[in-house]
Amino acid sequence: MNFKSKAYGKYILLDRIAVGGMAEVFKAKTFGVHGFKRFLVIKRILPHLSQDEEFVEMFIDEAKIAVELSHANICQVSDLGKLEGNYFIAMEYINGKDLRAILKKATQAQNPISVPMALYISIEILKGLDYAHSKKDTFSGEALNLIHRDISPQNIMLSFDGEVKIVDFGIAKTESKIHRTQAGVLKGKFGYMSPEQAAGLELDQKTDLFSTGIILYEMITGQRLFHEDSDFKTLEAIKNCKVPSLIQYNPNISEKLEKIILKSLSKDPKDRFESAQSMQVELSKIFFNHYANFSTKDLSGYLQDLFKAEIKVEQENLKRALDTLNIKHIEQAEKAAQSDHDSTLSALNNSQNTQSIVRNLTKSTIVQKSVGFFHKAKSFILGFKNLNLKQKVSAVLIALTFSFLTYSLLGNFGKKQTKDKVSVVTQDIAISSDPAGANIIVDNEEKGFTPLNLPFEVNKVYEFKVSLDGYNEIVDQVLIKPGQRNLKFDLEQKVMPSTSLFIDSVPQDAKININGEFINRVTPTTVYKLTQGTEYNIILEKEGFKPQGQTIIPQKNIEEVFLKLEPTPSTVKINITPESAKIYLDGKEVGKTIENLEPSKSYTFKFSAPGYVSVSREITPSNSLFELDIALKRKAVAKGVINLSAIPWANVKLNGKKIGTTPILNYSLNVGTYTFVFEHQDFKPISKKVKITKGQNNPIIVNFENP
Repeated sequence: MNFKSKAYGKYILLDRIAVGGMAEVFKAKTFGVHGFKRFLVIKRILPHLSQDEEFVEMFIDEAKIAVELSHANICQVSDLGKLEGNYFIAMEYINGKDLRAILKKATQAQNPISVPMALYISIEILKGLDYAHSKKDTFSGEALNLIHRDISPQNIMLSFDGEVKIVDFGIAKTESKIHRTQAGVLKGKFGYMSPEQAAGLELDQKTDLFSTGIILYEMITGQRLFHEDSDFKTLEAIKNCKVPSLIQYNPNISEKLEKIILKSLSKDPKDRFESAQSMQVELSKIFFNHYANFSTKDLSGYLQDLFKAEIKVEQENLKRALDTLNIKHIEQAEKAAQSDHDSTLSALNNSQNTQSIVRNLTKSTIVQKSVGFFHKAKSFILGFKNLNLKQKVSAVLIALTFSFLTYSLLGNFGKKQTKDKVSVVTQDIAISSDPAGANIIVDNEEKGFTPLNLPFEVNKVYEFKVSLDGYNEIVDQVLIKPGQRNLKFDLEQKVMPSTSLFIDSVPQDAKININGEFINRVTPTTVYKLTQGTEYNIILEKEGFKPQGQTIIPQKNIEEVFLKLEPTPSTVKINITPESAKIYLDGKEVGKTIENLEPSKSYTFKFSAPGYVSVSREITPSNSLFELDIALKRKAVAKGVINLSAIPWANVKLNGKKIGTTPILNYSLNVGTYTFVFEHQDFKPISKKVKITKGQNNPIIVNFENP
């Protein structure tokens, strides 16, 4: 489904990157004053959750925590606001992929993350965690005691330039945090929790170190550490905390590195590293001692090669989105940015008169919903850091009031104009809608998006069309009355019928991922209570097969998704004795590692070496890496015995090597033909070619005196 760019306050949404059960994420472009522009990401709460006070509070916590953090390894949050009835945050745009997508792509391409690369990524993660864990309140100087609690591959972003950044502090926890998670409530991705988190116990910052250790384990071994076929079993595996040796999966790592990783994965937090910094130091010693030549450019090159096709498509999509931007959307975004800027300055310059202005304005019906309150209120919040929550909210409302006042005073109420030399009375009207952001068309002419101010002739009837995605369109005839200052449209949300998806695959028992989240069922199954007209991205995964996906927008009461999974190519590794033996597949000589074989298909291999008995084996690869040990047996060789003598005597050589002085009795040789050389210092050498047969052979007697 192609996303159509649209204005959103001072931002233009270019593309929807992802949507989950709680929020949707957009790639966006912001337009500031004096031509300032940049790309960023907008994370917006889904409409049904905007009414959930607890969730909204947690969402605001995320921005309040994240905006305090300014570090190269942490994604920066720049704005918090409410538009169209939904809260949003604006954050740094990272041109890259999350670590989960990278690990999946690396497996598919059979190009795993290297040991130095895994160390580098982990060290950068720990730098960000050390900064966050050590962060103090800017004003009070007290430690924030910040814990991320959801360090997982999905929350580690790697840019195509080789940067490593932690994202999503939405479930982070501080001592001063407004929203407090109830005891025993599990938050975070199950497969990357610490044992104490899986048990619902009190956490400290060492839980983040355990999660980092899981990620490092997975990068180095290519194996999921705690990954069972149900969430319950996964949590039980984490609580038992049995960690297999890394070296059995990757023999290229040292025992010292394995020891560090296993320490970070200790079941008891007391046995782990004391801090993110101490773990980072130990990993850095190994990194700089053994991989000093590795740099950010190496990581960047790996990622750009791994996602070469995706990068090209994304660049083309972005260029297409920018080339087709609606000029009215740009003008609206620039106007909103300028208004935001002017309102903030006005609030700062007039803060002395705030209370009297608020009293006057609250009596007026022109006070409407506003947007971008994060920047408007920021100066007030910083100035009253020690106020309670209610007082802070009041400060935000004061800033919003000033921004709207500045904008409203620019209007010209009751202005008289001359039209064709006939005096007509016009008046500016503030047009709003609930929710905001609706497209306003007056007499078939597009005017912009609510809220906006427009001049109208008094006592004239205008036709209004008001539209907003997800809401029923309003078409109405409106008579502009003398003295009228406001016009508001209440939009009704469209009620979309529900639908069900029947999902099946060949082979069956595949795990089901819908819009980035796995459901606790496998194929075949029916998923109920979905919404018609909504885009769903279905991905099926099964061990030994390539993931397959399909995007569907249901239009009926029940839809079907059927996907055929292709087997993941197998690699056969052969350990053979003797090492000089030759390996043949279908009559062609191959090496000891054979890649891209079809799983569950039978292959006939032949192994041979001189002096050994040749062997054939039929092999059926059962997983992505199949190992086979072959030891060839030596051939049984027939032997013969011969006696050698000379007159008067002689030294005897065989193949240039002296074997003795005559007489030589019962000399054993393999069956075959040999040439013996008899030498005496007083005579010329004599050669004798002899065919050795099995058992006793006729003696060879050489007479130098009578050759």
